[in-house]
Amino acid sequence: MNAVIDKWMADGVLGPFKPIREPTPEDMRKPFYCWYHGYVSHGTRDCRAVQRTFHKKISDGTLNLTRE
Repeated sequence: MNAVIDKWMADGVLGPFKPIREPTPEDMRKPFYCWYHGYVSHGTRDCRAVQRTFHKKISDGTLNLTRE
């Protein structure tokens, strides 16, 4: 999922989000670390911004999960 989020951020699908501070490697191992937001608050799976983007792309038929 992190690769999809990185691609969407690079493509401008998900807007840029600048974390308050750079996450530490310890932060990134925590279960409530959000890959998109870059801080420990909620897990990436529970991130509403990411969920909304997935649902939008599914409903408009533009979600493509093929391997490159």
